[in-house]
Amino acid sequence: MAAEPVYMGAKFCRTCHSSADNDRYHRWLESRHARSYDVLTGADRADPECLSCHTTGHDQAISERTTRKDLRGVQCEACHGPGSEYKGMRIMKDPVLARENGLWDVTRDVCLSCHR
Repeated sequence: MAAEPVYMGAKFCRTCHSSADNDRYHRWLESRHARSYDVLTGADRADPECLSCHTTGHDQAISERTTRKDLRGVQCEACHGPGSEYKGMRIMKDPVLARENGLWDVTRDVCLSCHR
């Protein structure tokens, strides 16, 4: 695993998680989490306290193939951790290997980091 995993954005999750039998990406796209940035207005869109919950990976390292705009909303990595080290199909097919490479289990504490 790299010294510091980076955030990639949901566009990288879409490839594997939008098949007919596993359409998590499109279900997420229709969710309130996906649109959480859109509820921010005015100064809130620049407020780090708001952005920490209404965007993904705010103020964290991101891939050079990703922009901050790509990380608007509560995306997969907000709950599962930065995906650069576990995003590969070979790794994701093995739950143990995925966790070893940085995939977080979604726990109550993960949710409570924003839903206070």
